[in-house]
Amino acid sequence: MELFIKSHLRNKTYFYQYLRLLSFSIAVGILVPATWLMILIAAVLCIACMSLHDRMWRLLVEKHSIGVKYAQSTGYIHAKKWTIGFMLFPVVSIHLIFIFLAG
Repeated sequence: MELFIKSHLRNKTYFYQYLRLLSFSIAVGILVPATWLMILIAAVLCIACMSLHDRMWRLLVEKHSIGVKYAQSTGYIHAKKWTIGFMLFPVVSIHLIFIFLAG
């Protein structure tokens, strides 16, 4: 997980894409009054976040050649699950806060 964080903090492309997802999430929470529409947009943003996470891991595997050796290890799988959790938590919690405030 440390390699994932260090690699993508140096390469700002994916970091900025993730920040755009978060800012879009906040904008949707402020501008969209309908709760059901907000839930639909939150689902789309979560799918976009998971897609971004997948691209980040594929780049890490290609860049550092770790896929063949560690792809089946439990540490690799746990790190991948933790990072997707850390990426999805802000997106989901922002929408839950706005849904709670709207309802």
